[in-house]
Amino acid sequence: MSDSSRYRDYDRFYLGGTRADAERRRRYCRDCEKKYGFLLEGGRERRILDVGCAAGMLVGYLKGKGFAEVVGVDLNESLIEQARTEVEAEFICTDALDFLRSGQRFDIIFLLNVVEHIERDELVVFMTAVCEALQPGGFAVVRTPNMSHVMAAAHLADDLTHCTGLTEQSLGQLARRAGFREVAPLNQFRMQNWKGGFKAMVSWPLHKWLWWLRGGSRPTVIYRNLYAQLFK
Repeated sequence: MSDSSRYRDYDRFYLGGTRADAERRRRYCRDCEKKYGFLLEGGRERRILDVGCAAGMLVGYLKGKGFAEVVGVDLNESLIEQARTEVEAEFICTDALDFLRSGQRFDIIFLLNVVEHIERDELVVFMTAVCEALQPGGFAVVRTPNMSHVMAAAHLADDLTHCTGLTEQSLGQLARRAGFREVAPLNQFRMQNWKGGFKAMVSWPLHKWLWWLRGGSRPTVIYRNLYAQLFK
């Protein structure tokens, strides 16, 4: 990915240099269980990759669920060092695209807040590498800012490392061009805490009116983030 230097100080400039302490990790695990637990039902022998693993909180959750083969990849050396001190797992500090092309194969790949950090003209190449790194029948889980949301522009512009915004439609186009056979938006309400759900219900009439003014396709996701499962 181009201009990778902008991510090297990500924890200092965009995460505030905060460490993932024990209480924060516990809260994160509870949140993950609600959002992703149902996707992980079945055998624990599956290999899982977390792209952009940061301080390893998702990896820690997955290890706690009993998955033995979990790998976290991030370009930020400081975050990888923190992850290694907190979670007993394999963490690799490298460019994600290089790792995806290394020949390793996984059953599940998490891309949480990743694709928005990739330049638009590189996205198909990157997502093709994700698809090729999956075992047949595997899937990727994507979370990215939802550009159909009324505050999408502010959400995208709040972080200098954000490059690309996607909607349900453009995410589907991207996934199919990359070789995925199916794109399934996840139950968006399930992915919210009570505050996010309340905000969505309050803003629904506004979104409906704005989409009517715009014309064309009408999105179904009105939340700030878009969650989807991409099947190989």
